[in-house]
Amino acid sequence: MTKAFKSISGAAGFLIFVTSACAAPDTASPWVLKRDLEGIKVYSRKVPGSPILEFRAEMTVQQPVEKVVELFEQDHRMREWFHRCGKAELVEKISPDEKRVYFMADLVFPFLDRDGVYRSVKSVEPENKVVIYTVFPDNRDYPKRRGRVRIQELDTEWRFTPLEDGRTRVEYRQHSGAGGFIPPPLVNLFTVTIPFKTFRKFRALLDSEFRVTSLENPAIRTGHSP
Repeated sequence: MTKAFKSISGAAGFLIFVTSACAAPDTASPWVLKRDLEGIKVYSRKVPGSPILEFRAEMTVQQPVEKVVELFEQDHRMREWFHRCGKAELVEKISPDEKRVYFMADLVFPFLDRDGVYRSVKSVEPENKVVIYTVFPDNRDYPKRRGRVRIQELDTEWRFTPLEDGRTRVEYRQHSGAGGFIPPPLVNLFTVTIPFKTFRKFRALLDSEFRVTSLENPAIRTGHSP
């Protein structure tokens, strides 16, 4: 594989995170497990009317849900764990559970960087205390940046489920389009690699931030989730 192809494929993979397809996820085919490694599982499935696969990643982390949410809500730190995030910052705090965040994807040549403002809405299921974030575009009144392609669509959901043993189950689902001129088959090659790298970074940062909590559970010393 040439260096040029690696650059193109890396950028193609990241476009999975910043563009959206038009088909409804609930009409998609069954999930197919594509990777099960280091305690991280990544699934993908076909969605009628779209050439791009939908993906879902999941893992269990050693920290309680309060700690996981605490780190997740620090928007300015997304560069530390979200793969190829070039910039993330709060634009507007609408309410305690709703906000607008600017996000920029740092792509490689020959692709221009992608950006957009996204509204994040937090909700909590009362019966099981699952914390859910739904994310969708909200670019109103936000000027475009030179040299960046503004993304107008996004379909994302994060779920943080508290477990009885004090750990947290993390799930991330997204359906997307190719974006620009990148062939869909090339984008689909990276519906596994990109979420896997993002989850691995997020878990490592959690373990570093909350070291005392992590070391209380011997399982974390193995570097793998049970």
